[in-house]
Amino acid sequence: MILIVISVLASNLFNIGNTEFRKWGMPAVLVELVALFILIVKYFFRMKQLIIYLEIPNDFMKKHKKKIAWDANNCFVILDGKEKNIKLSEADISTDQSSKYRVHFGDDLTGQILNTNLLEFKLKDEEGRNWRVTFDLYERTKMLELFSSPPREGQLQ
Repeated sequence: MILIVISVLASNLFNIGNTEFRKWGMPAVLVELVALFILIVKYFFRMKQLIIYLEIPNDFMKKHKKKIAWDANNCFVILDGKEKNIKLSEADISTDQSSKYRVHFGDDLTGQILNTNLLEFKLKDEEGRNWRVTFDLYERTKMLELFSSPPREGQLQ
């Protein structure tokens, strides 16, 4: 970039090179500068992407041997004492032995979350089990804790 600017300036100042280069050199440099400025601004002011994985304990996976279906209306992150709805999807890095789920925040939540250090998740699966986990924002994967299970048939509530 710098060499192009110097060569264009030199050709215009000292009448070096052909006239087409001198004629279109400066507008081309200006276009390159504007494009470079736009790229730098996009890089520094882009929305930060937040990727968090929640992992199901191995002993739970061995016992149940199936993926968890999450209750979309009862999966929350707690921010400023308020429950904010989130979505979970199975992560690409899941295996048969371990199951990981990626947390999806809405765009409106990402900014709020980046201003905190500690997140608390309160989740419920479609079988009625409640899961909780406290998550430090500097971690990327955290093991979920089973908080409560629904009573089985024949059990007293």
